[in-house]
Amino acid sequence: VQDVTRPFRFHMDGRETEIPCIPSLIYYRNAETNFIGQQVMGHMLGGSRGSFRLMKSYIQKRSQNKQKLDDGTQVDSFRAGRDFLEKVLAFAAQSGQVDLSTCEVAITVPVEAFEDYTEWLSGTCTELGVRRYRLIDESSACIFGYDTHLQPGDLFLIFDMGGGTLDVSVVRIEEQVGDSGRGCRVMGKAGCSIGGSHIDGWLYAAIGDFGFMEA
Repeated sequence: VQDVTRPFRFHMDGRETEIPCIPSLIYYRNAETNFIGQQVMGHMLGGSRGSFRLMKSYIQKRSQNKQKLDDGTQVDSFRAGRDFLEKVLAFAAQSGQVDLSTCEVAITVPVEAFEDYTEWLSGTCTELGVRRYRLIDESSACIFGYDTHLQPGDLFLIFDMGGGTLDVSVVRIEEQVGDSGRGCRVMGKAGCSIGGSHIDGWLYAAIGDFGFMEA
């Protein structure tokens, strides 16, 4: 079975670090067969009918975004998001690195997410049998993933641009919280549904318009 991950490399403090990344993609051949992440990209199915991306944005907007598969089955973004999460958790368990019966699953949530989205996410985790999970503001997750030398009182202004959202947050580091290490307080936050995929679309449209004018 083809790996669902692809390597993501970044440099920090003169060292290169590589972590596995699962692209937010799921493709349905029919109701019983689907691929996720790098499997979709490896088969070059990202733009095919039955392929879903940016599920989070559609779920947040309560948009059905339905697609009809070759076998007649109707799939929407809510099912695609659920199936994607289920496959990711199954892959993590099969890797031997995670025991879903004892570990706590941390899931990041955009700062502009409303209760409908967090309730859907909580319900999906319960449905999939995740016993312990925590929803973390993406700005908090970002700062803890960026630097391990955080000091109480440090203040950060964070710009977090993803594929479909832009989040801006002001975060202050606080004293140690129990046994979980440093805590942080979100002093202010705002977000909008604009991300890298939208910019790519605008650039593509602009290039197309330019090419038409030149012709």
